[in-house]
Amino acid sequence: MVNSSSVDGLLWKGSPNATKVQRVGIAIWGLAFACIGAVFEMTASEKHEIFPILFGLPWLALGARLFLNAFKRNPKHTKAKPK
Repeated sequence: MVNSSSVDGLLWKGSPNATKVQRVGIAIWGLAFACIGAVFEMTASEKHEIFPILFGLPWLALGARLFLNAFKRNPKHTKAKPK
């Protein structure tokens, strides 16, 4: 419970200084949530119902946000060449 807020912040806000292992973990979580949303969307398209669409969209949005947070990085500063 001590580091839970830092993990939540890493997942939700992303971190430009995250390690490769942390980035892979965030991407896997994002894909998992997106897959849950995709299953509901496919179910909705097969059954022509509105509830699975409404239930699946937040899962897709959450998965996309987490997945994109895995790729947040600091902009690389280019060093000016001395003349």
